[in-house]
Amino acid sequence: MRFFDQRNQNPFPDEVRSVSDDAVVIADGACPLRPELRDFFDFRIFVDIDFDLVPARGAGRDAAWRESEQATAEHYCDYYIPAERIYDTEADPRSPADVIVDNRNPAHPVLRQGRTRRAAT
Repeated sequence: MRFFDQRNQNPFPDEVRSVSDDAVVIADGACPLRPELRDFFDFRIFVDIDFDLVPARGAGRDAAWRESEQATAEHYCDYYIPAERIYDTEADPRSPADVIVDNRNPAHPVLRQGRTRRAAT
């Protein structure tokens, strides 16, 4: 997987990072449950939010390193949401998720679907 520097809109240089076999690695990012990436994860969590909440939440979080809250909200409307809609339709990220968290209210997330363990494959 490649790491991406959102602030500078550039991928980080390729580098290999090794961890022990019993390490717990948490990966967060855009579209991680695409079919070609799913098998890299032992346990998959999908954090769900309504698309109409995304611009305001993104603007509040990201405006500090963007030009303004308005420009940030527009970026989410013009780029992020259309890309997420494609991801949602083509990759169906909820299906392979072991856990789905409804994060419409980040102060009170709700577990909508959950399995404590994945079946051995």
